[in-house]
Amino acid sequence: AQIAISLVLLACAGMLLRSLWKIQSIPLGLEAEHVVTAEFVLSRQGYSEENRQLQFFDELEARLSKIPGVTSSAISDSLPPSGGTRGRLLASMQVEGQSPFDKGTGGLIMWRYVTPGYFAALGIPMVRGRAFTEEDRAPGVSSMILSQTFAQRLFPNGDAIGQRIKTNAWATVVGVAADVKNLGPMLPSEPEYYILRRHVPDETSRIQEPPTGWRQAKVAIRTSVNANVMAGWIKREFAALDAALPVT
Repeated sequence: AQIAISLVLLACAGMLLRSLWKIQSIPLGLEAEHVVTAEFVLSRQGYSEENRQLQFFDELEARLSKIPGVTSSAISDSLPPSGGTRGRLLASMQVEGQSPFDKGTGGLIMWRYVTPGYFAALGIPMVRGRAFTEEDRAPGVSSMILSQTFAQRLFPNGDAIGQRIKTNAWATVVGVAADVKNLGPMLPSEPEYYILRRHVPDETSRIQEPPTGWRQAKVAIRTSVNANVMAGWIKREFAALDAALPVT
């Protein structure tokens, strides 16, 4: 009886290990090796004004890029594959030259608010076009990037590059990024688009969702330096900006 029970337990353990191995081997659409992440929430008291928030993010972005051993760095409102993305109804969007979407159809489209180094920091390849650049932040320029699944959904018979799409405001598609497992490895890739964080207030930055709005952010850094060492350097840069700010 003991041998029989042991064999059952061993078989279950083997199946569990095999399942875990399969999960770990599922491509996420990004390269997580050599990436250190951090997250924080700016206090409501010290960062209630939008200009103060933007100033903090600008200074943080500049400091992170200058840390020794940093290959690329980015700031975003969320990071895969943990989800947490913001969503917009497809029916509320508009594609230039196409008929409006029927109300109540299309479901929710996820989106992220990112700095130019986002795709390089997470190793997300571009399928078509290019990633964001600093020039996309210039006055009068409005750019966006679509995931491959979303691009195929909107333009099944054509090229997404150069197309104009309205979310909060009109933006031109400059790139199509590979799909990323936004909601974990076991679920299919969801359609997604990316909006560029700017140095000045815009229609996107003015959307304040409770409880933290854009005061909450995440950092991704690709580095050749030991992760523990890099974590200490990252915390040092945060402390230089705001010694009272908790950072994970």
